Amino acid sequence: MSRAEQSEDAPEQAPLSEAAPLPVALILGAAVWPGGMPSPALERRVRHALSLWQAGAVSRLICCGGVGNHPPAESQVMRAMLIEAGVPGEAIGVEIRSKDTISNIGNALAQYPELWKGQVLIVTDGFHAYRARRIAVWFGLDAESASAPDDDIPRGLLMRARLREAGAMVKTTVWMALHH
Repeated sequence: MSRAEQSEDAPEQAPLSEAAPLPVALILGAAVWPGGMPSPALERRVRHALSLWQAGAVSRLICCGGVGNHPPAESQVMRAMLIEAGVPGEAIGVEIRSKDTISNIGNALAQYPELWKGQVLIVTDGFHAYRARRIAVWFGLDAESASAPDDDIPRGLLMRARLREAGAMVKTTVWMALHH
């Protein structure tokens, strides 16, 4: 339909070339268990990032996380899960050196400086999202969190995770103050 044929009430639509680019999903690491098996937290985060990808809500997926107690690197396990689910390899970035949330985000920025150019969705668990988003903003990112559903986390484990995050937030706040 031509512009002349559009009704007076129809909202003006920007051409596709002017549309805001989709955010990039930065998937934060979580443990890999013996035999290279993803922990439930890692699975939750990857499933949520995959749902964002499948819904067309993100343009790219960047997996973060180095080798923890068990190889391979968390990010390599995430990438394999995403590829198995049908995400093209060229849509997935991998950061393999980080050991914690600060280095997840800092190393991803060093490796993918284009993250500063648009919005980033930090994909993590809900109890971890506030601190992760604060770190991303501290690094200068236009960041929002996209929390994985936590309804499969046993109540006691969720309470322990929230308490651990409270302590980690204090430690992170001190780190930010010392590194400003």
